[in-house]
Amino acid sequence: MIQESIRTRKALQVIFLAIGQGDSTLFRFPNGYIAIVDGGPSEEGLIRQLRRKNISKVDLMVLSHPDLDHALGLLYVLEQMPVQELWHTGFSLDHPMIQRITNLARRQGTRIRMLPEIFGVHPIGDAAIEVLAPQKLNPNWSTNNNSIVMKISWGQNSVLMPGDLEAAVEQQANAQWHAQVLKVPHHGSRSSSSEHLVRQVRPSEVVFCTQPGNQFGFPHAEVVLRWKNSGARVWDTGVNGEVRVWMSQHEMELRSYR
Repeated sequence: MIQESIRTRKALQVIFLAIGQGDSTLFRFPNGYIAIVDGGPSEEGLIRQLRRKNISKVDLMVLSHPDLDHALGLLYVLEQMPVQELWHTGFSLDHPMIQRITNLARRQGTRIRMLPEIFGVHPIGDAAIEVLAPQKLNPNWSTNNNSIVMKISWGQNSVLMPGDLEAAVEQQANAQWHAQVLKVPHHGSRSSSSEHLVRQVRPSEVVFCTQPGNQFGFPHAEVVLRWKNSGARVWDTGVNGEVRVWMSQHEMELRSYR
């Protein structure tokens, strides 16, 4: 009965959208603030899902890195819905996707913020968004390894969003990265989810964002096993459908919806 009450009273809701082979996560904060992290690979997939959820405006849009499977859906949201603020790393400002999304945001009157300005803690009512990495860009790293790493927290509960970070850069993870829920980096690729990351994050729940039968074979079996062996419960949008998290300051519940 306690878990049921989490969903019926005011909660921080996190929805890992089933949006194909890509990432898109929706955050509804207790004060009504709406944030989207990444937009998935489909031009109209995200905007359709937002409309089905009766969302007509976005307070914060975050592009973790400019790969198409994270960025494309954001363009259509920017075109068709008011977006107050856009965050991205500023990585390679001549990157075609960075140029497209930045130019569109400017035309729409959306405020644009980049590193190092966005690094650190941003209160959202009683909750908070914290950008943990990168503190500054490394031009020698790939777009994946320059991904924004964010932690969304309310009370004792938190969700870690590491983009498509790979093993070499996961070594910067520390105890501050600990979270109850983890969006598994890079869709469960064996290039990510190092033993170091597993030890530092120590989640009780992990979510893979994939599409069934994808050409990459994500999530890779050894990565799924590594997280299971750590004691985490495993969810996969390609298998379970949309994964929803309800968090109060002290309690948490996860359910999936197909």
